[in-house]
Amino acid sequence: MARVFVTRHLPGGALKRLAAEHDVDLWREQLPPSPDDLRAHAADKAGLLALLSDRVDAELMDACPDLRVVSNYAVGSDNIDLEAAAQRTIAVGVTADVLTDATADLAFACLLAAMRRLPEAVAAVRAGQWTTWGPEWMLGHEVHGGLQLKPLRGDLVFWKGHVGILSAPDRMVHASGHHMTVVNEPLDYALARIGPPTSVRRIG
Repeated sequence: MARVFVTRHLPGGALKRLAAEHDVDLWREQLPPSPDDLRAHAADKAGLLALLSDRVDAELMDACPDLRVVSNYAVGSDNIDLEAAAQRTIAVGVTADVLTDATADLAFACLLAAMRRLPEAVAAVRAGQWTTWGPEWMLGHEVHGGLQLKPLRGDLVFWKGHVGILSAPDRMVHASGHHMTVVNEPLDYALARIGPPTSVRRIG
């Protein structure tokens, strides 16, 4: 049984499973622990379950001589000094790809809200501007059947979990293939050949 510090309460049953096997110290505040609190709670722990708001740097690792594992509750690891962890033989884990579908959902929610003018309409109603239904009031644009707006350079394109950016109205820059090669190709060709195995990580 290892001693573990968890920097925030998590949804689901993960904490219950962790507590069944290990001695868990849970930070129960809504705000993240300060650097001093993080060092104090993690100082004698073998495991640290951190969030992206927790800076796990060399100074923290030096203050935690028993630390062997850092599990990051995030897709990335920007908050962790990976080089320092490797030098100290501290394993680092992330929750890779778990937010792909959720990000697509939220991107589409933003798209719908913008196209259908939902934030603007809600603000208007709360400001008392609603009088009666009108055929053109807050009409917005259709999303069903595809956007009928003329694409412009710099526009983002979302398609089957991918994202690209238009370098011209008819060309898209995106990452493609096993090695995530960045390509600039005709928009119709790019959208036609995008398949489930491809995944965009970064553009630019």
